[in-house]
Amino acid sequence: MWRRRAMATDIVAIVTGAAAEADEPRTGQETVVQSEQVPADVVTTEPQALPAFTVDPGPRWRETTALLQVIPTKNGFKVRGTGGDAPLRAGGRHYGRPRLALGVLADGRHPLGLGVLDVDAAMIEWSRDHYELGQWINGLRARWGDDELQLVIWDDTGFEIPWEMLYLDADPDGGPAEGWLGALVCVSRWTTIRRDGRRPFSDEPKECSGEVAVYLDQDMRGDFAALSPYADEPYDDVHDFLDLLRGQGAGSACLAMVYMACHGTLGDDFSRWRLGGLRWRDLQRPPLAALRRAPSLVFLNACHSGRLVEEAHLGDGVLRGFAAIFLREGAEAVIGTVAEIDTEVASHVAGVIVEELAAGGGKPIAAALRDMRARAVPADPHDAEQLVAFVYRCMYVYYGNPRTSLRLEARQG
Repeated sequence: MWRRRAMATDIVAIVTGAAAEADEPRTGQETVVQSEQVPADVVTTEPQALPAFTVDPGPRWRETTALLQVIPTKNGFKVRGTGGDAPLRAGGRHYGRPRLALGVLADGRHPLGLGVLDVDAAMIEWSRDHYELGQWINGLRARWGDDELQLVIWDDTGFEIPWEMLYLDADPDGGPAEGWLGALVCVSRWTTIRRDGRRPFSDEPKECSGEVAVYLDQDMRGDFAALSPYADEPYDDVHDFLDLLRGQGAGSACLAMVYMACHGTLGDDFSRWRLGGLRWRDLQRPPLAALRRAPSLVFLNACHSGRLVEEAHLGDGVLRGFAAIFLREGAEAVIGTVAEIDTEVASHVAGVIVEELAAGGGKPIAAALRDMRARAVPADPHDAEQLVAFVYRCMYVYYGNPRTSLRLEARQG
């Protein structure tokens, strides 16, 4: 199964044109027409210059956007980094398979868990052993600055590496400050989605604007405090909410944000996956037509909603999860969680994110999450309370174009 998602490994070659270099060289003689082959009755003229015309070569790679591809191998992964004319030089190194899923690391009850207070130590240790990644990113930071750099991480491994907690050491010779990646620069995630032509590292960003649709589980009604300026009363029946997303509910408004605060379960058997009582099959068909009317952010404040895993029965190596299905159904972007989170903590962190998004005035969603994490970086790395707050904010991840934005408008009346 390690050969899965091989198509993603060729993305950079396709975009940069490197793929063409692998073709057999052409001499040009194959298409030469000898003069004696031209029929006698054909009128020939002197060559004329063609008038000027415009050629659109397609999506252009944005100068301050970098792409880190994380590619599965038989026993681990390898990386490919592209950012302007500064490629990542990993020397063909193949990395082992880490066990760094944040939900597991932070769970002291899990056999492989460390507890929240040791997550930072584990990530610093792992980051320093994978120093090529940090050196490359720091080079991009030095060139473009933290405010301008947009990093897309296209991870098809299923290893659930918490990239937002990659620790960047400072260069002893000077340069960008040290710190946690997700609190320093805009980080957006992506994964291979079949029959989807989006390339978040080169596509034009979208603005998500319109109405806000909200579904809340009974014990997560507290989430509405942050949403009430922008949304009408929340749905309390998840199937009515699903009808809205299918385009079967009342109204046909464009949705800036679809917000769900509910319980979520995920594992290697999709028949047991649940999102607020919805099963996987409920989200498959009919299509979620409302997500295709206009660019929409789907915010899933539910345990495990941002995780991508392999489904045991299908055995095709494709990564699946709630974030992936909403992207496949047409969502422009998704915010989800990569772990099990206490209801009260989830409500608080989601409220902070909504406030950050609302205050941004069209700020990119990835930038809002970066700033939200940056405000929680422990002033004292040994302060347990500060550390826990920061780790939980890193459990919220973003999928989409790093420049896509959300504009929340206060509702009338």
